[in-house]
Amino acid sequence: FIINTSVGEAEREVNTFAQRLNYKKKLFKDKLNLRYHGVLSLAKSQTRDSTTSIFNWRGERLLTPNNSGSEIFSIPTLREGRDLGTAHRFNAGYSLRENVVFTISDFYSYSRIKGDDPVGIRLDIDGQSLDPNTIPSRLNRNIFGAELKTELFKEKITAIAFYKNYDYKAESIDILQVNATLLPVREVQDNNNGYGFALKYQMSPKFFIRSSFEKAIRIPNENEVFGDFGAILPNFTLRPENSNNLNLGVSFESQVGNDKFISLKVDGFLRDQEDLIRLDQFGPENSRFINEDQVDGMGIEVSTRMIPWNNLRLSGNFTYQSNEIGSNGDLASEGSIGVQVPNIPRLFYNVGANYTFNNLFGSSNSLDVFWTYFFTDRFSINEVQDLDTANPDFIIPEQNIHNAGLTYVLDGKGLSFSLNIQNVFDAEIFDNFRIPRPGVNYAFKINYSL
Repeated sequence: FIINTSVGEAEREVNTFAQRLNYKKKLFKDKLNLRYHGVLSLAKSQTRDSTTSIFNWRGERLLTPNNSGSEIFSIPTLREGRDLGTAHRFNAGYSLRENVVFTISDFYSYSRIKGDDPVGIRLDIDGQSLDPNTIPSRLNRNIFGAELKTELFKEKITAIAFYKNYDYKAESIDILQVNATLLPVREVQDNNNGYGFALKYQMSPKFFIRSSFEKAIRIPNENEVFGDFGAILPNFTLRPENSNNLNLGVSFESQVGNDKFISLKVDGFLRDQEDLIRLDQFGPENSRFINEDQVDGMGIEVSTRMIPWNNLRLSGNFTYQSNEIGSNGDLASEGSIGVQVPNIPRLFYNVGANYTFNNLFGSSNSLDVFWTYFFTDRFSINEVQDLDTANPDFIIPEQNIHNAGLTYVLDGKGLSFSLNIQNVFDAEIFDNFRIPRPGVNYAFKINYSL
C-alpha cells in the first residue's frame, strides 16, 4: 500500500514535447459546423529511487538503513521511459431545421508506454531474465457519440437525446507472472453502449430548472490497467464503470446595474453504479485498482458567486455526497454493505474572496488580493462501519486549509508579479490516502506578455 513516509533522495523528471492542431469550418450557409482537435505528445521520463537511506519529514536522514534500497517502490528502480500519446476529437453538427441540430462526434486516443530499467524488476521467462519495461504497453480508446438537440416554445425548453459507444483495447506484459515459459502478454478488450437525455426549462431570463438521465460508461485509463511498474500493480481484469445517473438542478443569476451580480446553483444526483474503479491495498507496500461491484450514490452540491459592490468578488461551494457499498458479490464480505467507499469524503466546502485595487499610486496599475478557505470532513482510507470507533490510524481527520495571495499588474507593460501562500496557518493536512502534504509554502511568479 502507499506508505506514510517522507521522500528525501528519490527523484522523477519528465520532459514532454506536444504538438496540437485545431480546425474549424462552417459550410452550406453555416448549416454544417465542423471542428477538429488533435494532439501528439512524446515524453521522456526518469525515475531514480535506489537509495538505502530513510528520511523523516524534516528532511533529516535516519540512522536505520532501508534494506530494500528504495524509498518509494518495493525494490530499487532507475527506470527511463519513452512514451508516445496521441488523441483526436472530431465534431460535426448539422442544423436540420430551425432550432433542431443533429451532431456526431468521435474521440480516439492511443498510448504506448515503453522504457528500460537496469536495476528494477525482472521476469524469468523460460530461464531467461527479462526487463518488462522493454515490452511496450498499449491502450486504444474510441468513443463515438450522436446527439439530437431541439429548442421549443421560443427557446424556453431545450431537450437533448444522445447515444455513445465506448470501445477500448489494452495490451501489456503481466509483471505478476512467475516462472512463465512464454512471454506473459495480456490483452483486454471491451465494448459498451451509453445513452441519455436532458431537459432544461428557462422559466425566466434569471431562473431555469434542468434534469437529466444518463447510462454512463467510464473506460479504465493506462495507470489503472497497467500500473506503474512500482507501487501500483497492474490489473488486467479491470472492467469499465457502468452507472445510471439521475440529476436535478436549478440556477438563478441576476445582474444589478454594472457592478452588482449574484448567482446560485443547486444540483442533486442519484447514482446506481456498477464496477466502480477505485484504488485498493494489495499487500503491505503496494496497491492496485479494483472494481467495486455495486455502489449506491447520492448527493447535493450548492455553489454561489456574487459581487456585492464594485471590485469585490465572493464565491462558495458546498458538497455532501454518500457513496455506499451496495453489494460486492462476496458472501464473506457482507459486512461491507452500507459502508462508505474508502478514500471519498462525505462533506467538503470552500469559500473565497477576491478584491481588486485599481489606479494604485496615481497610476493605472492594479493589485488583486485573494483568500480561500477549504474544509474537508473526516473520512476513512478503508472500510469502516463507524468513524468514532475505528482505528484512528486509518482515519483522515478534519482538514482546514487557508490560502492567500496577490497579483500586481503593470498596466500597458505586459508585466505582472504574483505571490501565492498555500496553507497559511501551517495546518496538518493529508491527501486521500493519509499521506501528509506540505505545510505552509510560498510561490512567487513573474509573467511577461509580449
